[in-house]
Amino acid sequence: MSPDPERRTLAREECVLVAACREFEEEGGYWPALVQDISPQGASLIVNHAVGVGDRLTLKVHHADRQQLVRRTFEIRHVLAHGDCAWIVGGVFDRELAAEDFDSLR
Repeated sequence: MSPDPERRTLAREECVLVAACREFEEEGGYWPALVQDISPQGASLIVNHAVGVGDRLTLKVHHADRQQLVRRTFEIRHVLAHGDCAWIVGGVFDRELAAEDFDSLR
């Protein structure tokens, strides 16, 4: 079976950004995530919390100045084990990042 075709319409840029996420519409606390690449439409994260394809998360990404946050709903499109207790998670935002938000995260 061949891998899924590439669905991205914008290239992602490599980065290292601190983030936090939790299951969408849950009241529990946030857990840490690391953004390893990002585009206005989506991102790739490293998380230490088990998630599945199709899950939706509330994702908060810190701006470079750490004083503001970009907050989006994030739908998981793929999950790959990363070591014993971490996962690489790729997905899309519910709405595209505004140019100024994206520029501040790069």
